[in-house]
Amino acid sequence: IFNESFMQDINWINLLKIRASCGVTGNDNLGSSLYGIYEAYNYPVSFSDGAVSYIPYKQTSEDYPDVSWEKTIMKNIGLDFSILGDRISGSFDYFVNDVTDRLGSANTNALHMLGTRPINGSHIQRYGWDATVNTVNIQRPNLHWTSVLTLSHYNAVWKERMPGYDYNNYQIRVDEPVNARYFYRTEGILDSNLSNCPSWQPESHRVPGTAILKDLNGDGTITKEDIDMVNVVPKLYLGFGNTLTWKNWDLDIFLYSQIGINKYNYGWSWANGTSLAGETSNASTMIYHLYNSETNPTGTRQGIGTQLIRASLPENVGTDYGYEDASFVRVRNITLGYNFSSQTLRRLGNIFTGLKIYFDTQNPFTFSKYGPLDPEVNLSPGGKGVGGSNYPMTRQFSLGVKASF
Repeated sequence: IFNESFMQDINWINLLKIRASCGVTGNDNLGSSLYGIYEAYNYPVSFSDGAVSYIPYKQTSEDYPDVSWEKTIMKNIGLDFSILGDRISGSFDYFVNDVTDRLGSANTNALHMLGTRPINGSHIQRYGWDATVNTVNIQRPNLHWTSVLTLSHYNAVWKERMPGYDYNNYQIRVDEPVNARYFYRTEGILDSNLSNCPSWQPESHRVPGTAILKDLNGDGTITKEDIDMVNVVPKLYLGFGNTLTWKNWDLDIFLYSQIGINKYNYGWSWANGTSLAGETSNASTMIYHLYNSETNPTGTRQGIGTQLIRASLPENVGTDYGYEDASFVRVRNITLGYNFSSQTLRRLGNIFTGLKIYFDTQNPFTFSKYGPLDPEVNLSPGGKGVGGSNYPMTRQFSLGVKASF
C-alpha cells in the first residue's frame, strides 16, 4: 500500500502491506486402516477324505471408498508495517482454520468381519491472532536499546460432532470450546453451626467446612442450570524482550506471560488431614488453610468433613474447588555481558579476534497468585512430583566466556 501514489506524501509511514492466504491440507491420521490389506496366511484346512488345502492369504482390513482424508482449510489475513523511520515495525495476523471431515471410528453391523470402521464426521474451527511489535527506543553512539513485544490469542470450537455423539444435558451444542470445563461455582465455606448456609445448599452438602454452592440462575435450588463453563485455554500469550548496549556492555532481558488461565492446584491433594492423622503420609503446609471446627474455624479451604458427603451434584458435575488463577509473568532469561575492545585484544597479543565474558540467569523470577507450585508446568494426575504436580522449572545461574580466534 505504501507504494501507491496517494501514500507518497505520508513520510512517517515506511512500510504498509496487506497479505492474505488460503489453502487446504489433508491428513490421514488413521493410517493403513483406511485401505484393504491382504496378508500371507498359509492356514491348513483338512477335509474328511484326508486332503489338506492351504488358505494362502487373508484379508485384515477393508477398502472404504466413502471415507476421505480429513481436511484443514486455512485462511489468513495479515498486515506488515513500519513507521517513524523504521523506529517502530511489526506485523499482525488473523487466521481461521477449519478442520473438516475429521476421521474417527464407528461400530460395524453385527457379524461383520471387523468390529469398527473409519468414518468422517466432526468439524473443529481454530482461530486466533498473532501480533509482533519491534521498537528502537534509544539509538545513540554509545547507547542502543531495542525491544520486541509479541502477543497471541488462540481458540478452538466445535462446529460439528461425530455422528451419534452423546451430549451431556449441560453441554453447549453450538460453538462449544474444544477445551471446555464444566463445574458448579462455590463461594466461601460453611461455618461450624451452618449459620451461613444458604437455602439452596443441597441437604447432602450441608456439612461444616464444605464449600458453599452458588445459585447462578437465582431460582433458589441447585440444578443443572447452575452449571458454569470456562475455556481452559489462556486468553493471552505475551512475550517481551529487551536488548540494551552501552559501550562494551550488553544486557538482554526476556520475559513471557500467560494471562487468563485457570488450573487445578494439585498441591491441595497433599493438604489432607485424614492421611496426616492416620500417619500414612506427610502433609503440605497448605493444610493450615483447611477448615477445622476446633483448631481453624476461620479456614478458607474445605476440611475433612467433606469426606462425609456421599451424594453427587446434579449431572455428576464437580465444583471449582481447587482451581485457581494460574496467570503468570516469568522472567525467562537475563544475560549481562562485557565485550573486550580491540585495543585490549591487541594487548593480549592478537590471540583473540573476539572475547566476551558474561553472566546468565534463567527463570530468576516468577510473578503469580498461583502457588506454591509452578503455574506453567503441566499439571495432571500421575505426574512426577507431589500429588500429581510436576517439579517446577529450575533456576539456573552461569558464568561463561565466549572467545573467537
